[in-house]
Amino acid sequence: MALTGLFVLFCFLITPQQGLLGWLAAAPVMGVVHWVLWKHLAAHPPPAHRRLLFGLGAANMITIARGWLISVLAGTAFVAAGKPVAADWIIWLPAWLYLVIGCGDFCDGLVARLTHTESLLGKRLDMSIDALGLLVASVAALFLDRLPLAFLMVGLSYYLFQLGLTHRRFKGKILRSVADRPFGRAMAGIIMGFVGLALIPTLSAALLKHAAVLFMSPFLLGFVWDWLVVTGRLGDETADRWGLFFRRSGTIAAGVARLVILLAGIPVWQAVAADRPAGALVGIVLWCMMVSGWLGRSAAVAGACITAVYLPPATPTVLQWLIFDGMVVLIIAGTGRWSLWQPEDRLFLNKIGSNRTPTNHSPVERSWRAISPLSLQWIRRRHLSGLMLIVAAVLYWCAFRDLSLDRALSPLLDWHAGHLAMLFIVNAAIVLAMSLRWKLILRRSGHDIGIQVLAAYRIGANAISYLTPGPQFGGEPFQVGMLIHRHQTVARDAAASVAADRLIEFCINCIVLLVGLIVLLQTRLLVAAASADTIAGITIVVLLTGSILLALAIGKTPLSHWLEVVCQRYGKWPGLASASAWLQTAEKRTGEMLRQPPRVLMLYISTSLVQWAFMIGEFWLIYFVCGLPLSPTHLIGVVTAARLAFLLPLPGALGALESSQVLMLSTFALDPSIGLTVCLVFRVRDLLLVGMGIGLVWSRLPAR
Repeated sequence: MALTGLFVLFCFLITPQQGLLGWLAAAPVMGVVHWVLWKHLAAHPPPAHRRLLFGLGAANMITIARGWLISVLAGTAFVAAGKPVAADWIIWLPAWLYLVIGCGDFCDGLVARLTHTESLLGKRLDMSIDALGLLVASVAALFLDRLPLAFLMVGLSYYLFQLGLTHRRFKGKILRSVADRPFGRAMAGIIMGFVGLALIPTLSAALLKHAAVLFMSPFLLGFVWDWLVVTGRLGDETADRWGLFFRRSGTIAAGVARLVILLAGIPVWQAVAADRPAGALVGIVLWCMMVSGWLGRSAAVAGACITAVYLPPATPTVLQWLIFDGMVVLIIAGTGRWSLWQPEDRLFLNKIGSNRTPTNHSPVERSWRAISPLSLQWIRRRHLSGLMLIVAAVLYWCAFRDLSLDRALSPLLDWHAGHLAMLFIVNAAIVLAMSLRWKLILRRSGHDIGIQVLAAYRIGANAISYLTPGPQFGGEPFQVGMLIHRHQTVARDAAASVAADRLIEFCINCIVLLVGLIVLLQTRLLVAAASADTIAGITIVVLLTGSILLALAIGKTPLSHWLEVVCQRYGKWPGLASASAWLQTAEKRTGEMLRQPPRVLMLYISTSLVQWAFMIGEFWLIYFVCGLPLSPTHLIGVVTAARLAFLLPLPGALGALESSQVLMLSTFALDPSIGLTVCLVFRVRDLLLVGMGIGLVWSRLPAR
């Protein structure tokens, strides 16, 4: 019945004559599938020991369906091999069939584990069907001239291994058991995915044949390893020694691959940007992901496929070969140590749906286990940092792609000691204005601390905030800690002073930005729709911040009230109730600080406006020294764009600041390269301030 249905299927898909040829190629494979099922059927548990199993079970039926699809793959590949490339849709069918078969290999095991129907029959069927599918797909790739003849060893490796085991049993020789190798299982999945992609007709056959050697080498080496273990030629002590060698080799290979991609990728992406500007953005994102180890294996798969599709038919350059080989190494070994985020490894090394933790790992992943738990936890918590790094790299590329670096650096030659002294004075005035507002708030609560001390604390807090993703927040706990440990300030007074200071500053910042956007919109220098959306967003933020300040001033505690609501719903969260009580106390103290005479509040606002005046003056000074004196409207535009960039969730507005200045100067029809010059000056200043702030943080932290 199955063979009859298979013949009807081929006649329906293609012409009857070609359908007969396809059926003749598929029928033996279909016979092998049913013979494998009949051979291992005795391993299926009898009905008396089954729990809610229908027939063979859902997982085993998925495995058998994969076997049927393998027979269809054999027939369609035989038919497609006799037709010219891309003659019709049939040439695409083998690739899609084998990719579906590979997905089924993942699904049948997952279904068995989730439904608790794992069985010896399922294990044997899965292994046999996997081997049969790999053999048929390898032969199909050879018929379609997609892979070299040597790749046939991949398809035959399982059967040669089993033949060797049978021979040793017949001779009565000892056979040792082989431990489960998660890296071997992962390598089998990788090789299946590679063969499926190799069957896609649009990928470069030359690159596929080159990559086939890299993929088949560790796969065949795994069978050699298992054979040496089974035959007893590889003892435990020797296996440990060679295992250490492979672990170190994998670690080195992953590191070298990322280094090669880092160095060789820059000129290659520049060449891609010249030929395909739209594809350069994708290239720089994938490059950052592979180098940083943030979804590096997935990025390597995407990069290798894109390379195989778009690489010119002419002989690739040495750099292109190096990058392609590096991506193949990352696909096999992963990105290794000091990677930001590797969630794909869970799919490669673990059986999804199983609670067991694998005891064996790939060379690279096993080397991860040698890292201290603290550093490993630190790295895994930085997966969002990888995304920010990629976004920053994209923004930098957008800022620099059409500009000359030499032109951006040339205005720096006009700087001299007098300009640097003026810049230092302006920045000192900005820090003193920030510290003065904080000092006035503390004085009203009965704590008189020197402004120079508060300035040091504020520089340290700014350094922490600069390195923290978000709108320049993150250093406030340091300020509170310094007040508590160095000046014996009550905790609630310290927290309230910092909260009031930052809330006032944030509200004034948003109001100034709102005014700047309105001015630019009135002068018609910005796109009305985009500006209106931005103004609406900032207006909401201003209203929300102002509402919180007003609520605190009249004695309300909105933040702790919202946290209490969360406590009532999620009361089991540890520490939530105590945090709510502490926040309520801090809010009440902040409200007392805000309930001051109007002249005191105006003094707070005046210090904020003085701070803004010096910040605007700093922008004008830097642009003036760089050779571009700005009009008031242009000055408002560049300052507004810069401050908006610092509201993005990027540490130090990396890339966003540069892109904002280039975009704004281009909008004003001014030289955008001057914007990069100004950003370079800001970055040097920021590095000096951050270094000074980190030094202050380190020196003033209480000793343990």
